[in-house]
Amino acid sequence: MSATPPPGRLLEIGCACCVFLDLARLLIFTFGNIISLNLSEQNHMNEKFATLWKKFYRLNYYYHHDLEKLASRLISSDSSIVEFSSKGGELLSKLPNINKVGIEENEALVSLAKKRFKKTKFLDFKDYPQNLTGLKFDYILLSHTLSTIEDVQLFVRSLKRISHDDTRVIVTCFNFLWKPFFDFGEKLGQILPKTKEPNWLTTKDIENIFYLEGFEKIKSENRFLLPFDIPYLSDLVNRIISKFPVINSACLINYSIFRPISLKE
Repeated sequence: MSATPPPGRLLEIGCACCVFLDLARLLIFTFGNIISLNLSEQNHMNEKFATLWKKFYRLNYYYHHDLEKLASRLISSDSSIVEFSSKGGELLSKLPNINKVGIEENEALVSLAKKRFKKTKFLDFKDYPQNLTGLKFDYILLSHTLSTIEDVQLFVRSLKRISHDDTRVIVTCFNFLWKPFFDFGEKLGQILPKTKEPNWLTTKDIENIFYLEGFEKIKSENRFLLPFDIPYLSDLVNRIISKFPVINSACLINYSIFRPISLKE
């Protein structure tokens, strides 16, 4: 038969329990406030970036318009598309396709795109790939996406889940030679400020990663040498002069097209 602790001992145990509960409540309250502040700060940053995006999209419209023309030329109008890093949905809105999905990591931009372009479905990147379970797309558009992804190879591997044998993956990336101009343009307030230093992957890096994950390159091209809209001159430079040997390697962007390597092959 167990002995009953003396009243003094019971009081000590009770006080200790009260102190423990108070400490637990304090820790929960403190961490709850920290999480709330972090979420509030993140939401504020997302909204600020979304506002900046609208401003710099208008400021650099000539470049974005060229990217939209490229997508229109490469993507057939009756195909299904998913675009990663869809930002405010501007590029997808320019395509006549019916089955269009945009994936974006900035929640404020997702909300903005949903309000502006109701015929296109926009989803949060943090829910990927679960939010695309069971879906296959004819075209996967990576608009400078690989420059912001933390684990590029893991991301490319995940694209197999939403691909079929005839899927085409279109990848655009900036030329590293332009980095000093980007840095200078950002200081002048002409380029969207970076939230973090991007991955400066070469076209060979990208090709190797895709090959390791079961994709092969079927086309690659450098384009867009003069990113400013100067009447007559810009069209001359970007349509003709930019295609000259040596000069072509200095173009602003590269686009590559990949397809899954079929098991049948």
